[in-house]
Amino acid sequence: MALRTAFLSDYISKAHDHPVSVFNASTTHPQPMLRSDRPNKILLYPDSFNPPHLGHFELLRHGFFKSGADMNLIAAIVLPLNDSSLERKVNNDDDPLIFTQEERIRLWTGDTPQHQWFWAFDSCISKWAAFRRLLSSLIQRDRFDFDWVALVGPDHIHVDVVQQGIWGCNKMLVSDCGRKASFLSKENKLIKLTEFTDWVEIKPDVPQLLKDARETVHAEFNCLIKESPKAARLLLEDDPRYRERQTILRYCAAFNAGQGLHTCRRESCLLNIVRFIKAQAAPLKMSSSLVREVVRLHPPELLRKLLKNLVLYPDILMEMLAAKKKKQRLEA
Repeated sequence: MALRTAFLSDYISKAHDHPVSVFNASTTHPQPMLRSDRPNKILLYPDSFNPPHLGHFELLRHGFFKSGADMNLIAAIVLPLNDSSLERKVNNDDDPLIFTQEERIRLWTGDTPQHQWFWAFDSCISKWAAFRRLLSSLIQRDRFDFDWVALVGPDHIHVDVVQQGIWGCNKMLVSDCGRKASFLSKENKLIKLTEFTDWVEIKPDVPQLLKDARETVHAEFNCLIKESPKAARLLLEDDPRYRERQTILRYCAAFNAGQGLHTCRRESCLLNIVRFIKAQAAPLKMSSSLVREVVRLHPPELLRKLLKNLVLYPDILMEMLAAKKKKQRLEA
């Protein structure tokens, strides 16, 4: 059967309740694409993100790029929770700082909402379930094998309790890149989760990785030929071995992504899987509450410098803080 491909962005636009630009593409990371010859999965990252910080992004990056080629992740969707959930979460703070969903999305994407491999859901959280159902239906109607994978921080996985089906996902990814995991011992060994099988290390399948890299580059280049024959021709004129080099790069990236992976399954439901991505460096030890505390305690001239090591877009955050202070003065 001939290989069929389709751009994920086309399906997201159809499922959304208003026109939306989703992904952009580059020579280093083509636009996310569905393929008929393998499973296609979207990584779902739900959280408060009040505000999003570099630890959040590092977890997203680890989940997407280091979860192993067999996960077949084609894109990620960031899902900021609604404003009312934040009010409950920070109601014990001395001076609660709440960023609206619109602000939190902007703090994720900057002023360029299209990114190469992730997109922030930009509608009310109450519309998420209907959007997800419709998106899944549209993709599966065109006979693509499709599923969702949840990305969570280690604070969502405990030795004694692991929530089943987080946001409707049977598969969960977790990493200790942002904070220490409670299911790691002092010797940095994985502790067995209650009601789950033993942790098993996942070894990279080298022949399959090479095959997947070759087929992916071939499919992506064929899409480029259809979209822009001139661009494809110029690429080969500039580098006749372009496809070969891209295949090697894809293979190396997939092999590296397959290091330090362990998985276990719920004994009562083997479809319920947890995959752990071991961080290669010390956890960033970052949190939104830390960012809010830094904002509360420091003057603007020092705060801007500190935020550069904490958040994705410090200038945008400073702009929002100034607007909030101005609003408070006007309302006083």
